[in-house]
Amino acid sequence: MIKLPFYDEINIEPKDLFSIEKIIEKSKIGKVPIYFQISYLSKKHQKEFLNDFFELAKKNDLNLYFPYPVYIISNLEDIGEFETRLIFKNADDLPSFYKKDLQKLRAKEVTILKKIFFNSERINNIDNRSKLNFVMENAKNQKHLFELTKEFNFLKNILDELE
Repeated sequence: MIKLPFYDEINIEPKDLFSIEKIIEKSKIGKVPIYFQISYLSKKHQKEFLNDFFELAKKNDLNLYFPYPVYIISNLEDIGEFETRLIFKNADDLPSFYKKDLQKLRAKEVTILKKIFFNSERINNIDNRSKLNFVMENAKNQKHLFELTKEFNFLKNILDELE
């Protein structure tokens, strides 16, 4: 049966801080939405985990947003230079899109879910870095086009008022 994309919770304990790399390798980053629960650790251990986690994510070229996000539950007050969009105070603050109640699916829903699963496998097989660069380049072009049309409309309105 197909696994629905609900949050996977990974509790990090002090003994796990020495094997963060193994935990990241075993986790399903990019296959399902995940959150690491580190709020039970001391402040020092939480900062250590955050440093190691983001360093390993950068080293292994992991995309923490696409196709499924990776969040961290931490009660640190001063997050500092870490990626603040991925860090929340508690699990209730996480985006609710992946928080669903389990229920039996109808045949049509199962068919749609199979298509989604197939497409997510295809997404995992593409080169994320080049696709994101393509998206970012297009976003820049669209912003530039927006600025030009905004200026054009502004000047057109002035001309219309002068006539």
